[in-house]
Amino acid sequence: VEKAKRALSVQHQVKMEVESLIDGIDFSETLTRAKFEELNMDLFRGTLKPVQKVLEDADFFNGKEPSRGINP
Repeated sequence: VEKAKRALSVQHQVKMEVESLIDGIDFSETLTRAKFEELNMDLFRGTLKPVQKVLEDADFFNGKEPSRGINP
C-alpha cells in the first residue's frame, strides 16, 4: 500500500498486487489517484484545521488570510 501511495504521487494509476491475500487467493487491482483521494478525503480534510492552527500560531501568514482551496 505504501508503494502504491508513493507511486500515485507521480502517476495517475497504479496496479496493486497482494499474493495469497486470503486462503491462497491473490489480489490484483488498479487504483487511480482520483479513487485514492476519494477514499481518503475525510482523513485529508481532518488535517486542515490542525495544520492551519499551527501555521497561525507560528504567524506563518503574517496576518494574511490563507488560501482556502484544495488542489487535488
